[in-house]
Order: sequence, then C-alpha cells, then structure tokens
Amino acid sequence: MLGDALADELGAVMAWVNAQAATPIDPEHGPTWALAYAPLTGGGSVLSFVTSHVVADGSLKLVALEAAPPGTACRRCRATSPRGGP
Repeated sequence: MLGDALADELGAVMAWVNAQAATPIDPEHGPTWALAYAPLTGGGSVLSFVTSHVVADGSLKLVALEAAPPGTACRRCRATSPRGGP
C-alpha cells in the first residue's frame, strides 16, 4: 500500500501528465512538439515529450531524446510543477 504522501504525489503527477497530453500540437503550422519537465517533491523529476505521430514515429522520438547532449538546456522546454506552480 502506498503511503499518503506518495499517493498524493502520484495523483499530482497523473494530473500533470494529463495536462501535458492536452498540449496543443499543430503538425502543419507548429508547434510540432512540446517538452516539459517537473521536479518531484521526493527527488527526481518527470519528463513529458508530446508530438504528433505525423511529425515523428515512436522510434524517431526515442532516437532524438537519446541523441540530446546531457546537461544541455532546451530553449523550448518549460519547467512546470505537478502541484500547479511554475
């Protein structure tokens, strides 16, 4: 059984994931993708990469994420919080 704090954080993360899934994506006029991350209260973070299948299939998305240099900043990446803050 999950502890109350972990269950609360899991609920907040799932709400955040659902909000990320609703990010408007327009394969024709852009933006064609959205990248967001959020720190977790217990340490670590979650990452959301939303794009249209028309723009890239699953394999290409994984290749792009693996090819990104570690520790680099993404100008179009936005930090958000599962708990509603920036």
